Amino acid sequence: MEIRARLFGVSPAAKKVPSLTLVRPELLAERETKPRNLGGKPRKLKPRQDANDHVFAFRVYQLQQKEYLTPTEQAKLICFSVRVSWDLVVGKSRRRDLTGLRNRIAWELRQRDLSYPQIGAILNRDHTSILHSVRRVDAAEGDREAEKWIGRKNRQSLESQHRIKAEKEAAL
Repeated sequence: MEIRARLFGVSPAAKKVPSLTLVRPELLAERETKPRNLGGKPRKLKPRQDANDHVFAFRVYQLQQKEYLTPTEQAKLICFSVRVSWDLVVGKSRRRDLTGLRNRIAWELRQRDLSYPQIGAILNRDHTSILHSVRRVDAAEGDREAEKWIGRKNRQSLESQHRIKAEKEAAL
């Protein structure tokens, strides 16, 4: 502190510590929340376009120019057209928006007569997960058999969760 005092010419003890100043409520009420442009009129805030949007658009364009798309390229085309990275789709994330997209991709690939293990290899998932994804999309589109299957699987999942919870409570 002594060296600082010699360099800046002010001793640390002589410095005043800023005190907490209270803002008067009437000053807060006068303050406007909308940003203004140079003319003084409120500026309309537009949502910014994603910085990587042009990259996705170019990848979609590249894939659309091909005469034939492999199943992996078709899956990538679906991802890029909704502006989602392919790495996110084949990754481990279980976010709801990504699982919905995965389900749709699995259903689209199943329409190309690919087997569940083949689709699973493309999406980095087990074939039973792909089966569940395809049936979930079918159920959303109104297939009664798929709706019953999804309902049964959801019920089994809840029962197993309750059983595990009861076992944990009994162990305590």
